[in-house]
Amino acid sequence: MIRSLYKRDYRGYESIPKRRINEEVKLLKYSKPSDRNQIRKFLMEDFKAKCAYCGWENATYTDAAFHIEHTKSKVKHAELIDDYQFMALACPICNCSKNSKEIECFIDPLDPEFKTLFYRNKFGAIVVNSELEGEKKNLSNDYIKMIGLYKELYKLDYVYGSLKKIMSCESNLEEKDYEFMGKIAEIIAFMDRIARRRTKYTDF
Repeated sequence: MIRSLYKRDYRGYESIPKRRINEEVKLLKYSKPSDRNQIRKFLMEDFKAKCAYCGWENATYTDAAFHIEHTKSKVKHAELIDDYQFMALACPICNCSKNSKEIECFIDPLDPEFKTLFYRNKFGAIVVNSELEGEKKNLSNDYIKMIGLYKELYKLDYVYGSLKKIMSCESNLEEKDYEFMGKIAEIIAFMDRIARRRTKYTDF
């Protein structure tokens, strides 16, 4: 069940999120610092508290808050800086790795095509989708390099996220294996204490 979920979307989304479109969000401006907390709140809700690029969940084994990511560089596309439809929720690692870099072919991370570029293998690594050929394969490689999705830490994210999903599924069963759930909870608690995810991981 866990593998099938990550095969459908390497980030672990059960369904691709959608950005809200309403007057309230249109009035908010990133260029106005006092609006940013509300923008982040909306992004947290719309993106289901997951990084749009790697799928890491907010507030799990971390010391850093999620970022408001501009899918198109703020430096190169200043005219879009306040447009919510070009914002995404991103973990500090992906956002800092991507920074203001861009590639020629832009695909929004919520476009259904985006998830097809990548695959989460059985070790939890994010890799190029092996079914891709030619330009699509090159595009996947470009995105992996730009965002830094090759990092080893995403394997740990996969393990952590899988354990959380197992706990969630097990808790919904009528007959619960409390000993099993206790062991899983111990591992999650250990990772929460020891395996802190920090922005310093941007370089490897």
